[in-house]
Amino acid sequence: MSAKRSKSSRKVRAESSVSTTSKPEKPPTPRSTWEVSTQEHANFAAFPNEDWEAATHPSLRPAVCVIRGKILEMAGALFDKLDSYVDLHGYRARRLESIIAKHVDHLQRWIAADASLYAGDFRRIAAANAEVLEDDPLNWAYAQIYSTLHEFLKLPRGDKLRDWLMCVCDGEPKIDEPTNRSSDLISIVKARLKAAVNRAFSWRAPVWLYAYLSDRPSDKAYNPEDAWSRLNEEKTNAVFAKFVLDFWMGLESSFAGHMQNIRVVLAQQGKAALRRSGELLEAARTKATARKRKVTTRPQDRMVSTRRKIIRLIPKEVKGDAYCKALGAKLSTPISWQKNEKCPKSYNDAYWHSDLDERQKWRARIWDERYKACKIPNSPTLATGE
Repeated sequence: MSAKRSKSSRKVRAESSVSTTSKPEKPPTPRSTWEVSTQEHANFAAFPNEDWEAATHPSLRPAVCVIRGKILEMAGALFDKLDSYVDLHGYRARRLESIIAKHVDHLQRWIAADASLYAGDFRRIAAANAEVLEDDPLNWAYAQIYSTLHEFLKLPRGDKLRDWLMCVCDGEPKIDEPTNRSSDLISIVKARLKAAVNRAFSWRAPVWLYAYLSDRPSDKAYNPEDAWSRLNEEKTNAVFAKFVLDFWMGLESSFAGHMQNIRVVLAQQGKAALRRSGELLEAARTKATARKRKVTTRPQDRMVSTRRKIIRLIPKEVKGDAYCKALGAKLSTPISWQKNEKCPKSYNDAYWHSDLDERQKWRARIWDERYKACKIPNSPTLATGE
């Protein structure tokens, strides 16, 4: 019997070898770049087409929406944090390639680490509603966070990343700022939105960016004098596609690694750790938050604490000139800014500084101050998820 099987197997192998040599197969059609979204990654699987609503029981959607909103707010805050560096890159950086490499690495690691901390929230929902969930709680948590990040970056096109890349190269879209500070805020917002939309269609990538992102050695060399020459539309789209794909694959891999570490810890601890998983993940969240903050032995200055409390009272929807007016009604700019760097006493005067470089500098400093005030743990804004 074994001899017959060996002969038949040799016959099959021979036939297959003949068929492949006589009729060479066509190279396999490359799969869509974004088919990877539905594949298993590190023993985790995303929802089909990232459709979280179809994969979530109607009774769980309100609670899931709350957590998704927190993740979107977290990711947006990380991008806003880097916006201040983007504003300053014109006179702070020597090579834009270094800015992209540094900031992309920071964004991928920060978003992946912070997003994985919400796995505990999703697992608690799954544990409390086991009767309507057939999936493993951690798998379900992975798929929910995965689809949220997918939505935030507006994949597969990646509009969020495209806008960021254009800002790194050329700054914010330029519009004719009204000289009258009391102009309608809505008209200013509309003008900025229109400028952003127009640039999205007309913008072209510089030569150095194409060379930086290309995987082909022949594309790496270019004349430095032509570094800022602009490419055609086809190559610009290739630059966007490559950048978006590279960013997402790096973020996906980092996030899957964090989730796999959670799974390993839970498996090692056994059933007792599964019951206490919520406490463990909360401890990990606290530890990660403390690690990102600069810890000092002395207590926080009372004046700084008071300023931050006042800043957090201003709704996050209020931005730009309106934010400076609202804050200026309660506070003046920090004394250290005024003494050391000759900053105007009024936030509004600093925001509209007559010198363009100083205006750019103080706008970035004002946003950075707001970010630091709002990122403090247990603040009213973060605690309520508003």
